[in-house]
Amino acid sequence: MDAIKKFMGGMFTNIGKKIQMLVKILFYVQCGLGVIGGVVSFFTIVLAGMRWGRPMEILGAIFSGLFALVLVPVVTCVLAWLGSLMMMGFGKIVENNEAQMAKTQE
Repeated sequence: MDAIKKFMGGMFTNIGKKIQMLVKILFYVQCGLGVIGGVVSFFTIVLAGMRWGRPMEILGAIFSGLFALVLVPVVTCVLAWLGSLMMMGFGKIVENNEAQMAKTQE
């Protein structure tokens, strides 16, 4: 609990760094969820293909599942990266603005 209080310090102090840390955490969470989504979609597609029972349809389901296994995490991570670029830039602007305000108050 002390570590949280030390990190937070004050609700409105060092906001830029807090935004940047939150962006990093959200990026990794989104990429992790993308990997989980890719694995779930792979098994869903392959198991649905197994129900048909014909060899070519099972093979097609396996290839489709592998495609989803690669495509879903890649697309998720790329979109998370694009979103984090904008939020990280906003955190940097806030951080620079805080530094500028501290200089002018001296």
